[in-house]
Amino acid sequence: MMDSRAVLGKNPNRATTASTACRMRRATAAGLTRGGQSTYMQREENHNMYPGTWAQRTPDKPAAIDSSSGATLSYRELDDRSNRLAQLLWARGLRPGDHVAVFMENNLRYFEVVWAALRSGLHLTTINRYLTGEEAAYILDNCDAQALVASSHLAEPAAALPGLAPRCHTWL
Repeated sequence: MMDSRAVLGKNPNRATTASTACRMRRATAAGLTRGGQSTYMQREENHNMYPGTWAQRTPDKPAAIDSSSGATLSYRELDDRSNRLAQLLWARGLRPGDHVAVFMENNLRYFEVVWAALRSGLHLTTINRYLTGEEAAYILDNCDAQALVASSHLAEPAAALPGLAPRCHTWL
């Protein structure tokens, strides 16, 4: 059931609260709209998705929980670790618009790699963990990734990749 304060904005599929609708109307009147939504609202929504925002608000709250082991990754850990990886990728020469690939099983480190790529402006390709080394190398080479982040669990198939994907120069 919808909140009684909810109103429909310009997108009928997206319910917004009255205060949000009011901000949107003010932004529209001020000429700050783009595509039916204010640029202010777009920045606000993007900022709220950023782990650093949540690391400041609720640093110890779990950002992700591994259901099989019960291990957690807090927003502070996610923000700190993704920042460290982003800085490493920058030091290895990757710049916004470059490409990074991920070759790992389902685990909490995946989120760190994804956020490091997003905060760095990098394109991201996930390579299925069930592929052979040759199959993974084809995807790695075809997506023009300059870096690959692989888990230790996939060390055996990942060992074949450097010789099969010559355009990738960073192996993590």
